[in-house]
Amino acid sequence: VKVNVVQADPYENGLRAILNFGHTIGHALETLSGYTIRHGEAVSVGMAVESKLAEQLGILSSMEAERIIDLINRWTLPVYHPLLEDGDRILSVIRYDKKHRQGKLRWALPYQIGKVDLVSGVDDRLIKQAISSHREAVHAG
Repeated sequence: VKVNVVQADPYENGLRAILNFGHTIGHALETLSGYTIRHGEAVSVGMAVESKLAEQLGILSSMEAERIIDLINRWTLPVYHPLLEDGDRILSVIRYDKKHRQGKLRWALPYQIGKVDLVSGVDDRLIKQAISSHREAVHAG
């Protein structure tokens, strides 16, 4: 599937951006860890947090966000990393993410399993809130 998407959009002008789900938070975690966290594990944590962000923005239902997180867990991939404890550091790395367009970061956020919307201009406060609420849910469960 990924090869077909990349071939259809080799310069990431549209369709290929759907592959970025989980990568914004994931790349920040990789950077902050000094690349000691594996890419796939960082992205799985990113998918969990970004599902929470989509939920907070009203794009994704809470039931679907929990379903995504449950599916990640079922594949024994992580949904949490200790670096999530410092939302400010994650935000500082995200500001340099390559997915910025016209000064705004584009997020590939799910609106249902397997489907994403590209969302720009998400307030930093909401990003930190999504990280925090995800972290609290993991610690509570």
